[in-house]
Order: sequence, then structure tokens, then C-alpha cells
Amino acid sequence: MTFSTKEQAEILIIDDKVDNLNLLASMLSQENYRVRCSASGAFALEVMERFKPDLILLDITMPDMNGYEVCQKLKANEDTADIPVIFISALNDSLDKVQAFSVGGVDYVTKPFEVSEVLARVKNHLSLCHAKAEIISLNQDLEHRVELRTAELQASQAKLRENEKYLEQRVKDRTAELTGTLQVLQETQAQLIRTEKLSSLGKLAGGMAHEFNNPLTFIRGNLDHIRDYIDDLIALGQLCEQKTDTMPELKQYLAEIDLEYMQQDIPKVLFSMESGANRIEQLVDTLQQFVGVDEVGVKPQDLNQCLEETLQFLNTQIPHSLEIVKSYQPLPLVNTYPGELGQVFLAILSNAIDATRTSQDDTTQQITISTLALSEDWVSVSISDTGPGIPADIQDKIFDPFFTTKPVGQGTGMGLALCIQTVQAHNGKLSVNSTVGQGATFVVELPVKGPENGHSDQSTDESGAMTIPSLDAEKLTLRRDAAAPSMC
Repeated sequence: MTFSTKEQAEILIIDDKVDNLNLLASMLSQENYRVRCSASGAFALEVMERFKPDLILLDITMPDMNGYEVCQKLKANEDTADIPVIFISALNDSLDKVQAFSVGGVDYVTKPFEVSEVLARVKNHLSLCHAKAEIISLNQDLEHRVELRTAELQASQAKLRENEKYLEQRVKDRTAELTGTLQVLQETQAQLIRTEKLSSLGKLAGGMAHEFNNPLTFIRGNLDHIRDYIDDLIALGQLCEQKTDTMPELKQYLAEIDLEYMQQDIPKVLFSMESGANRIEQLVDTLQQFVGVDEVGVKPQDLNQCLEETLQFLNTQIPHSLEIVKSYQPLPLVNTYPGELGQVFLAILSNAIDATRTSQDDTTQQITISTLALSEDWVSVSISDTGPGIPADIQDKIFDPFFTTKPVGQGTGMGLALCIQTVQAHNGKLSVNSTVGQGATFVVELPVKGPENGHSDQSTDESGAMTIPSLDAEKLTLRRDAAAPSMC
């Protein structure tokens, strides 16, 4: 629609009755509308291929093509679909009116009609078309202005993005520098702590092994001599017992010392002493194997045996109310750095024991140790406890250095941090699952072939204690639904 006033509006009347055409044309012309008439719907459609009216007055009952058909064709044509159509018909049935609106009519005037009514309806729909045309024009102008403004904003945004990229790059560069510096500091700090701890452990183990072995050698070496001496003394006593008739005082003395009981008890005492010496020797040997004294490089190890040795060390710490459940499966020998995995199991089991002590449940507590061959190349060790579990808000912190939930003086916060360092040094994985109130499970997964380079990145200080590479935060993989209630 392009008209701006009613004088410019063009109206097409389609009616096969000449009287109706003349009447409508006359009254509309008096209102200064430009009017065209057509007595045929088909002819009107041909005319509208060259001429587009602003409004159409359409009769329904016509011989060649009724008004409904004409309206349908108008609405099906993209060029004429927006032209408003007012039906003027003698048909007064509701169904006729409904059909008129259903095919696209905007209004319906019943014959005989009132002139004022027709003029009012025409004026109203032309005003609506006029308003619609203005809205379309305003929208087009607004779209043009939006396009211009959008182009300006895009240019500004492009320049802003360029500045942002420059600033982001500077921030990334600076962040990388600070991250590298922080990582070096953290690695150095963790390395120093681990070096000191392992140095102390190495010195303690070496000193204990040396101090125990020396007196143990004397004890074991003299047991055979004592046995021989005692055998001689018992033989002497038996001989003296045969001479008691001539020496009453000897008979009285033999009765006082109960020679017969001594003959029975002394072998038991010697056997007990020998068993104790053997036990001490086994403990010293286990201690040396546990901390890897005098061993360098990768060695094949039986993890089931390593767990048993660790439990021997913890034997005095395990309360009677705590049940240790073992589920060992046959495992291939795993290449490890001697003594280090024992320290991992020791830390995890110690935490599990502490966790069960803090449980408020009166039922018997359990620690379950399971081993499994995951494949030909991987094995796993699982340690579960029935302790209280760990709150979700600290589950992602338990492997951080210096983090501990134990009271001051009872934990350094380095136990689990050192554990994950050790496991990663073996190219393994350490994960943990925990639900509050249902305990915690630590899982150590290790490759059978051990470290790829076949030798440790550990260094040895003057005391002979070994150090392990510091924690690599990028390789740390945890399940955040897991933890232990207290850790070293």
C-alpha cells in the first residue's frame, strides 16, 4: 500500500449487478476515492495483474466465478495477498459469513446495505492499511539505521577484540611465568621434605639393622655353646645323682634345684630363645627389605608379600576389635623401586586404622585388602575401611602437601602426597572412593613392567637415603567422591 490519504486510495468493486456497481461507485466517488468496477471475477483478476487497488469490494454470487473463489485466488497470489477484501452480498446466513472470513475476507456487509455503514467500513480498513504501510516504512527505516549502527558496533568490536587478544596474550605470558615459578617452588619444597623424611627413615632403618644384627650374631652364635654346656651340666647332674648315697648333701642340693624339672624345661627355654632370635632376625631382614637398604634400581617384587610385611610392622597398632580381611589373588612380580611401595601401603593402612578408630559405630570394624591382576600388564591393590568416610568439601585436598585432618602434632600432611608421588614414579595411578558414613577405598594400579626408563629419577644423598621426584600436579588424577577421614 502506497497511498497516504483517502483521495489517493483506489477501490475496486467486483459485482455482476450493474445497479450495485453504479451505486457503490457513486457513493465512493463522492468521498473522493478513485473507483474501478468489474462485472466479472475472472476479468478483475486479469486487471489486477496491471493494477493493484488499495481495497476490494467483492460480491459473492456471480456467474463465472463466485466471490469465494476470487478471494482465494487473490490470497494465493503473493502480489495481491495483502489487499483487504470486504464481501458485500445478499447472503445473510452465518455459514456464508464464516466462509467469507475463512477464505481471507476482512469484513462482510449484507445487502441491502446502508451507505453510511459501507463508507465507515471502507474508511476503517483503509486507515488500517495506511497504518500498516506506515509501520512497514518505519520498520524499513529502522532496519536501515540498525544496519548502519551494527556496522559501527562491529567495527568497534573488532578493534576491541584486537585489544583483548593483545591483553590476553600478555596475561597468558605473565601467568605462564608465574605458574612456572610457583611449580618450581612447590617441587623444591616437596623434594626437600621428602628428602628429609626418607633420609631419616633410611638412617633409622640402617642403624636399627646394624644395632640389631651385632648382638643378634652373638646370641645366635652362643646358643649352640650354651646348649652344649647345659648338656654337659645335665650329664654331670645325672652322674652326681648316682652318687647321692655317699654324699647326702649332694642329694639334698639336687632335690632343691629339681634336676628332673630342669632336664625337661631347659630344652624348652633354649628353643624359645632360638625362636626369639629367629624372629628378631626375620624382623631385621623385613625392615631392610621394606626400606630398600643397600638396594638400587628396579627389582621384581611380590605385592602380596609386600602387604604381609607391612601388616607385620603395623601388628602392634591393630586393635583387637579391628578385623583384617585379606583377598589376595595370584599376581605377577611387579618391577618396583625397593621399599617404596611398602611405604605407600604403610601410609594407607595407617590411615585406615586411624579411620576405624574414629568411627562411632559399635559393630566390629574391618579393613579389607584385595589384590587383582587387571590384565597381563597391570595389577591393582585395593584397601578399604569401614570408617566414617570423608566430607565432600575436602575430598579434592587430601593429596595436597601439608593437608591433614589430624590434630596438631599427630600428622604432617605429607603421607598421601608422598604416596601419590611414589605411585606416579612407578607410572601407576592412585585413586580413592569414599562416601560419608560408608568408609573409604584407596586403589593403587601399577604396570607390571614398572618405570619405562628402568631406573629411578631418585637421587641419593650422603646418608644413603633416596629421594623421589616431586609431585607433578598435571598427572594427578582423583575421583572427587573419595577420601579418608584422617591422613598422615
